[in-house]
Amino acid sequence: MSSNVGSSTPTSRFLALAKTTKFTWFLGHFLVVLSSTFYWLSFRVTSLTEVWYRLIFVGALESFGVLVYQSYGKYFKKKTEATKSEKQADDAIQLRLLFRDENVLYLLLSTTWLVLSPRIAVATVPFFIISLFHVLTYTVNDFASNVLLVNDVKSHPYLKFLDSLVTQNHENSLNAICNSEILCLFYNILRLLTFRSRSLITLAAIFLFVGFKCQCSAHMKRAVAKLEVRLDGLIAHPSVPPTVKSRYTSIKLFIRRYFVTATSTAPVQEKKST
Repeated sequence: MSSNVGSSTPTSRFLALAKTTKFTWFLGHFLVVLSSTFYWLSFRVTSLTEVWYRLIFVGALESFGVLVYQSYGKYFKKKTEATKSEKQADDAIQLRLLFRDENVLYLLLSTTWLVLSPRIAVATVPFFIISLFHVLTYTVNDFASNVLLVNDVKSHPYLKFLDSLVTQNHENSLNAICNSEILCLFYNILRLLTFRSRSLITLAAIFLFVGFKCQCSAHMKRAVAKLEVRLDGLIAHPSVPPTVKSRYTSIKLFIRRYFVTATSTAPVQEKKST
């Protein structure tokens, strides 16, 4: 570490960190965590509930928008200089890549929840989990080293605790995110069956999201497979009428065709939304 950084004040180091693109990404996730906390605390209590709800997805748009711009901004800039044939070939490739990128999927989903959706509490859960872990990771890896000048995280009791919390619960958090998204899917099915406002839009959004996420997330594929096994066990019970079993099988085959079509075009690649 340079002597200039070592001799600077914490304020100046923080201001230098705040000028980075990654800090902008961090602010989006921090806004999600902060807004989610106030949203759940004020749930059906204050007039600010709707404001906090919308701010959750504003923060998500910012954080995932930064990542998408970093990944594809250069492509769109280069595209203006390409020939027509090159553009057509690149467009086909990029379109396939876009819908296999979790960051793009979350950007589109957060846009849907922000602009087109009524207030759906369960939709905030996966974004809160994602942002909470990113905020903790940024605090330990970037803020502590660049502002607090902590060289060894394990030497600091609080940072050591946060680091172990993130490391030990990484897999659990990914599973919780996928399960909450599947729960959101089922909740929106119920909304459609009860003829709730804009239920068809929200169901289509989360259904497509889960399907496309199966392309890039092994955790989502496993979550869907586990759910199928559990539902099969429930439907196989002798007390379930044959008509229900028949309709369940038809629906399952329809959904399976959709997921298989979505996931068979490319091998599953685990990609963190960071």
